[in-house]
Amino acid sequence: MDSRLRNILAFSLGLLILAYIIGTLGPGRIIESVAKTRIELFLLAGLFYLVNEFIASLALKISMGGSLWGVWMAHMRGMLYSNATPGRVGYYYTAFSISKGTSKSTSGNIGIVTLIQGVNFTIKVFLCITALIYISSLLSSNASVSYFLTVSMVPVFIVAAIGLVLYTDALNRVMEGIPLLRRFLVNVELMQKASKEMELKTLAGVVFVALLSWIYMSAQWYLIAHSLGAGIDFVTALLLQPLLTTVMFIPLSPAGLGFTEGGSAVLFSILGLSETSGVTFILLVRFNSILVDSMGLVDKILLNNNPS
Repeated sequence: MDSRLRNILAFSLGLLILAYIIGTLGPGRIIESVAKTRIELFLLAGLFYLVNEFIASLALKISMGGSLWGVWMAHMRGMLYSNATPGRVGYYYTAFSISKGTSKSTSGNIGIVTLIQGVNFTIKVFLCITALIYISSLLSSNASVSYFLTVSMVPVFIVAAIGLVLYTDALNRVMEGIPLLRRFLVNVELMQKASKEMELKTLAGVVFVALLSWIYMSAQWYLIAHSLGAGIDFVTALLLQPLLTTVMFIPLSPAGLGFTEGGSAVLFSILGLSETSGVTFILLVRFNSILVDSMGLVDKILLNNNPS
């Protein structure tokens, strides 16, 4: 299937799910909830997210080199694209952009980006389990327990898949047996080589950056929740973040559109808050993040000025 058609179908599916959720809750209630948003807290949330994006880009900087400004803008443009692609695969654009300003190959950078994602998802595994334990006393139905277990298993499968691709020859053997894919085997080998050559101290830096980024992004979520009048504490925001961002990687709609809003409605309901607040919360998180990530369009100007 053509990738453009696949993206259109994925976007349509996400919109249909979101329309169903909003239609069930009542469009008027969502609009009323948005209208009551405290703008000053919403803007402050954007500032925290901007700092988060800078911190997150440091993982790319210490792994790939390049100018700090160029890497930051490439990261933000990748994040912008990730909001419009199923499984958030648009983020891999950063590998292409950074390779233009460094001596590293695009394939090698893809390997490093994949490894960084693996680190992030490994952390999410533990955070999702911690979140499950933290709110387990609030789970009143088997359906809720099943939802949390399913969400917690998503990063486990992603980490396992990344490990197979980067640190085994399983994918290599499959590609060798398919003539159409065999010509791309060298790219996979460059990915594997780059990830295996990452030094332990660099990997430790990536872990530290990921944890720091988690805290700042959770601050964004905390402020947006309070801008809606949803009085959650910061610890709850810390644990909501990995649970819902994991759902965003479900490759059925762009950044989990529809699925994440549904998950947020479930989570807010479990916490004793309204489902309407849960849906509005994620919609505002998306809007807040896209506004900030739009700064990444500067990267397009940088590439146009330095096409080589």
